[in-house]
Amino acid sequence: MLHKIDKVLEQISSFFTPLVKAATPIYKRLVLPIQNQLSVLFFKTLQKYLKVSAKQKKQLLEEQQIKRWRLYTLLAGALQIFEPKLLYGEYFFSLSILTIPFLLLSLKGYRIAYLALLVLQFIGTFNLLLSGLWGALACLVICSGVYAFAFRAENARVELERRLELRSHHPQIQKDVVTSLLLLLVACGIWWMSSLFVSSSPRLSPEELKYEQEKAYRLSLVAGTVVRHVYGYADFCRQEGYELQKYPKAFASRFAPEIARLQQELGKKGSSLQQFYLNAKQSYGRKLFDSIGSEMDSFRRQAIMEMLELQKGIPASQIKWNEAINSSISMQEACLIFDEMYESILSAPSKSFAEVRGYSGE
Repeated sequence: MLHKIDKVLEQISSFFTPLVKAATPIYKRLVLPIQNQLSVLFFKTLQKYLKVSAKQKKQLLEEQQIKRWRLYTLLAGALQIFEPKLLYGEYFFSLSILTIPFLLLSLKGYRIAYLALLVLQFIGTFNLLLSGLWGALACLVICSGVYAFAFRAENARVELERRLELRSHHPQIQKDVVTSLLLLLVACGIWWMSSLFVSSSPRLSPEELKYEQEKAYRLSLVAGTVVRHVYGYADFCRQEGYELQKYPKAFASRFAPEIARLQQELGKKGSSLQQFYLNAKQSYGRKLFDSIGSEMDSFRRQAIMEMLELQKGIPASQIKWNEAINSSISMQEACLIFDEMYESILSAPSKSFAEVRGYSGE
């Protein structure tokens, strides 16, 4: 069976032979000089890392080490492909299917395939970080480590071949590339077919689509308000040197039913309030803290004016603001006052509080 498949692949690859012959002069004129320069630069730069120990040489001559790392590469590739399944419980092959042809090329001994796998792993991990931080990092460390060590082992093999101490490895480039492209087409076909059956969902009417969009927008709006008060203020004040003790707990207690519904809705999407907050910090960065800082600064100024009104017995409109007055209450002290005044803050009329209070998840 395998022999027949090999014959078919040879016939397919031979179909591209005229194209390869036509492109050869262009390759020799434009690509080969650059390739040779890069090769020289590579060996010159990494020469100290290409030293092969006696033990490693013995393993390479016996082909133990290469076989071992190619097996590990296959396992790491499987982990890389099913990483979204492990993190989300769903299949997302749109990027992972590109791993399949490069796995074949790496198993055939092409070092460039390991570099491609490393790049794909970093891109895939970057896309998953916001929703599965620790799982994505674990996959990144495992897969990247395997590919890096396998790349080094293949380097050692090539170095021994260069010294004529190991039988030269001549891969069938044309056939291997064709096979990889066919594998990619098959993987894309499987992914497309699976998306029809696994990921299919009933078509929504315009009214239903509008309702779902409004529902998602309200979920995002209310979740943003909640995480701002439960996590955002605490993080900001922590940076200012004060740990909020009362306000976050009081807020979570007052809106406990709404927060429970939020957690339920976010859980359906494979997320949580804490993850929603991490995503907000990733997306908005410093802008989020600047917004909270501006709000806390307004509270600080208001606390200063109320304190001066009590001390001087005059309305705030008659108090002239200056640097001395501005520095009378620091942001750290403002966080302390904010924490102590949690009852009056949570009892004050607020549009955002009303939105949270009215949230039902529907």
